[in-house]
Amino acid sequence: MKKFTLLSLMCLSVACGPMIEFPTGPIGEIPSGSIDEIPSNGCPELSDDVLKINDNVLPAESCWTVSKNYTLKEDLVVKEGVTVLFSEGVALTVGPGSLKTEGTFEKPVYFTGTEETPGFWAGINFESRKSGNVLEYAVVEFAGGRSKCQTLWDPAALCLAPGSNAKIINTEIKDSKNFAITTTKDVDIEGFSLNTFTENERVLNLNPQNVRQLAGDSSYNGNKESVIKVRNLRYNDKLDKDGIWPVNPIPYYITGSIKIKSAIEIEAGAIFEFSAQGDIRVEVDGSLTAIGTQSDPIIFRGADSISGFWKGLYFESKTSKNILEHVEISNAGSTYHGAFTGIGGIAVYGGLLTLNSSNFVNNKESGVVIHNDGELNYCTLNFDNSGIEIDNADWRGKAGEGGVYTEVCD
Repeated sequence: MKKFTLLSLMCLSVACGPMIEFPTGPIGEIPSGSIDEIPSNGCPELSDDVLKINDNVLPAESCWTVSKNYTLKEDLVVKEGVTVLFSEGVALTVGPGSLKTEGTFEKPVYFTGTEETPGFWAGINFESRKSGNVLEYAVVEFAGGRSKCQTLWDPAALCLAPGSNAKIINTEIKDSKNFAITTTKDVDIEGFSLNTFTENERVLNLNPQNVRQLAGDSSYNGNKESVIKVRNLRYNDKLDKDGIWPVNPIPYYITGSIKIKSAIEIEAGAIFEFSAQGDIRVEVDGSLTAIGTQSDPIIFRGADSISGFWKGLYFESKTSKNILEHVEISNAGSTYHGAFTGIGGIAVYGGLLTLNSSNFVNNKESGVVIHNDGELNYCTLNFDNSGIEIDNADWRGKAGEGGVYTEVCD
């Protein structure tokens, strides 16, 4: 076998592009006789043989080329300052092995394209569920093209396939076509903090189960679309894991119906925007606690400022954990909430809700509708429409139990 340094293999700026800066350390060991396979950019092709010779470790400040789709079958550790260059349309699939970067603030690990074009290469697809799946002090850029992981999901620079996991901290994702990150079903984000998203077409595309695993300390600046997309769960899936949905510097965008059958809390200052099909439904086993403050209210609003643009909030559970305080509901009431007649921003359909110090703006017909023996305890509500409505009809329009509302100001 032979050992080379980048001093002997460095490509010219004409071949590499003026923005690529290559490290100056050793590239590690490559198989004997493979010198002819080294690309013109001076970075050897990543292969199973290369990883075996280097004990599944890419040495610090080395550089490598991935010119065709590559699957990690073993656990790989990438040391600080490494650069991995991907050819057009190429994806790195992690599984059954794992991928761990050990970058530093001064010397992050780079996953980039051989051309500086958003979506030039496909991205990294996590398919394994291993504790070794960690991106720390890494930079992923110019990815987001289509690949294996995105057959049924939106393309992204990082795609977490069904059943996979990853920890993503102090990582920058930039210049991505489509999304920076997409999570699918049964994904575990074991850590998500202090990340930077910039110059991407869109940022996060999340399964609702993963919202509780975010931290609110990441940066989202200069992206074309500045919302965190939260998809509706597929088929009969429901949100069944307790957690806190953190406030973030950009809104959450709810694309469909989120069915809660767990205990969910929302931090003060969080903003939720809803598509025309969007709503949050708190089912009999679930609860929703959203307590804002006067200076940092929690906002639920339509993506368009049209009365009745989105469906609204729906409470079916009878639990004291259903509390909305210092919230604003606007542009809701597009459809009936299980009743034949009453529509509004909030429907208490057989459930129990405590609602305090909140505003209702531009909702269709009513602010709050109570039916099917629902209960509302309230204090200091501001309406710009008909306020609270008791609906005595069931979903078929026949006479049924309406409900009660009680002012409970101290």
